[in-house]
Amino acid sequence: SVSNPTSPTKAGEYPGPADCLTKAVFVDNDIAYVGSDKYGLWVIDAANPASPSLIGSYFSDSANTPVRGVQVSGDYAFLAVPPGHTADSGLVILDISDPSHPSFVSLFDDINYANDVYVVGNYAYICSYWNGLKVIDVSNPASPFLAGSCSTPWKALRLTVSGNYAALSHYDWGVYMIDVSTPGNPTTLDSLDMPTADGHGQDACISGDYIFVAADADGLQVIRYIPE
Repeated sequence: SVSNPTSPTKAGEYPGPADCLTKAVFVDNDIAYVGSDKYGLWVIDAANPASPSLIGSYFSDSANTPVRGVQVSGDYAFLAVPPGHTADSGLVILDISDPSHPSFVSLFDDINYANDVYVVGNYAYICSYWNGLKVIDVSNPASPFLAGSCSTPWKALRLTVSGNYAALSHYDWGVYMIDVSTPGNPTTLDSLDMPTADGHGQDACISGDYIFVAADADGLQVIRYIPE
């Protein structure tokens, strides 16, 4: 519970298999959609935070099927699935109108190692480990297509989108700021280095004029960013 932000307390847990790591989570209407490093997507009823329970899954019958990013929009879940022991790697779109039985809708596989996903309106922004940003038009979830892309150095790990900007966290290259005001033509604005060689960009969040970066050995970096 974070009802008192100065003293957060554990309310409950769903441990999952002992040989599995959780990599991503998105909560929508008391349902937690959790990406794991081996067993795909878990759908967990968290209406009672003290006792969350598994109500559905996807890919869970196939070991080593990683899900690195999860977003939910309406009746659809969008998964960033890097290569594993499954043919369905890339952007996987599921119908979750019945959360206990997620079903396959479509796949966009021209990603080159999907590491994260962020959905805004009709677009899914994909973090490609090797290629940077891919923007996928998902206005028809059954037929996604590439709307635009923006190359950045390799080792892109996470992304976030806020307004006209996307921030891509890079293991060796800090954070890349990208203008997505025209989703079909994203353009790099700037790169923000971390203070030391051990400060790797692991994740970022944009809030107003500030970017909060999880930076490995450099801790939390708070950067004021006002584009020219």
